[in-house]
Amino acid sequence: MKVNKILGVGLVTVGLLGLAGISSADEQKVYIPNAYVRQYLLQGAGLHPDEVENQLPTISQLETITEHDESLLLMVGHDEGAVSESLEGLDYVKNVKTIMLNGGSGVTDFRPLRGAKDSVEVIDHYSPGSLDLAYDNAVDLSFLDGFTKLKNFHMVMNVTDLSAFDSIPTMERINIDNEGDDRAITSGKIGVSRSNKALVMANPIIYSTHFSNQPNAQLRIKTDTGATVSIVVRDDMFYITDIPVDAKTLTMTIEKDTEFEIDSEDADMGYAHHRVTCEYEIKWY
Repeated sequence: MKVNKILGVGLVTVGLLGLAGISSADEQKVYIPNAYVRQYLLQGAGLHPDEVENQLPTISQLETITEHDESLLLMVGHDEGAVSESLEGLDYVKNVKTIMLNGGSGVTDFRPLRGAKDSVEVIDHYSPGSLDLAYDNAVDLSFLDGFTKLKNFHMVMNVTDLSAFDSIPTMERINIDNEGDDRAITSGKIGVSRSNKALVMANPIIYSTHFSNQPNAQLRIKTDTGATVSIVVRDDMFYITDIPVDAKTLTMTIEKDTEFEIDSEDADMGYAHHRVTCEYEIKWY
């Protein structure tokens, strides 16, 4: 797909999150706290920072970004030591069919993408995993609720709740992955009996109905001791045995691939893929 406009956005540490607006007598102006985001959104709106009073663009100025284009490519980076990256300012980018985020492993709040909920068809987010914050916690996809035209969603982050996709009738492709088994989210504690060294648990992932054609996930488990365990998956229940008594953690990589029916002129079946890695602390009893 041709990208008609590229905004290169380098993000630095953000002190405060949240949507902020500053009103003037004529029109509401928008405070964009991150200097890099502010600079390139002004550029995308055809504005020079020196020509905008206090570098506070108006809502209508930001809404002109990609007004006549189909694609928006955001190069999202960070400074060493950054703990968070913000997408604030994108709330007002409304007329775009494709949003590509290249980088941004420290982004934890994707709600600004809701600005394009009635236009965007493709969201493609690739994170190089340079920051650990976003991998320690699962990304919240509830921001997708109510998107009206989204067809293709790709994200390289850890996600445990995919139910938001059930609110989007236009979905054709879901591809959510992580960077590998070593990028685990902290998922709490599990109890394991010392007498039988076994564990039974339900698949902890909340799937959308797009995954209903695949009743069982693929499961891989690593212990901190390096010892292998025995695994049986039946009806998305995990039966884990032979857990070494000196193990302190179980790291589970849970994966599902399936197809689902879609109403499209181009294809009869959509595709859904999900993989996540969860680390559990073992509590022996």
